[in-house]
Amino acid sequence: MKKLLLLIPLLAALVIVPGCKNDDSGTNPGDAVSLTVDDAADAFASALGGSTGTGGLTAQMEEAAAVAGGGSLGKAVQSYGILFDTTITRQRVGTYSYSYSFHYSFGIANANQFNFSYTMKGTYETPRMTSSDSAAATLQVSNILTGQAYSVTGIYNRYGTQVSKVRNWARFSSTITFSFTALEIDKTSKRISGGTATLSMSGQTDAGRIFAYTATVTFLGSQQATLIIGGKAYSVNLALGEATPA
Repeated sequence: MKKLLLLIPLLAALVIVPGCKNDDSGTNPGDAVSLTVDDAADAFASALGGSTGTGGLTAQMEEAAAVAGGGSLGKAVQSYGILFDTTITRQRVGTYSYSYSFHYSFGIANANQFNFSYTMKGTYETPRMTSSDSAAATLQVSNILTGQAYSVTGIYNRYGTQVSKVRNWARFSSTITFSFTALEIDKTSKRISGGTATLSMSGQTDAGRIFAYTATVTFLGSQQATLIIGGKAYSVNLALGEATPA
């Protein structure tokens, strides 16, 4: 009887110990997930966002158009033969927020074209994603004196670390590249009115999972675009930098 009484606490301990080990696993959201197509769409759309969203490529296209027509950075046609160079900050607070430092330079290439480039460093936050990143772009803006729209050719690179706030809360580092030829920017609204860009993104999640995606974005005007990744389509609100499955 004494042996039986001694065995009961020992058996109870054997049952409890494994249970404690499982409770102490400490797995955090995003630790072991791959980057999904939907996550990639969010990252692409955020990099595209306008001045009321993430301050991405769309906002910088508007800035380039403002320079072509005369804006806060100066007027390109007044700088023939001179390279303008300036550093400014852009900030927005609210549901969609960002804080960036930009280094802009631009100058006339010929009577109907100017070159516009910039580098950026900062952070943004949206309901779907946060990011700490940097960017660099080189643009050639044509049709300064002709037509109803500017024509922009160039390449845009963005590097950073992002954290998704939806689905599996993926955390990842990425390199995003957009390349485009003859994008149209309406001279009146200063917004992208047409054209297509090729997109690519590669990187690694915090769990060490490698990913790579390619996509295309077609600009529809009215701050809308269609994003295609691997046959899956998304509608993009360029003002906010937000993608929704089509």
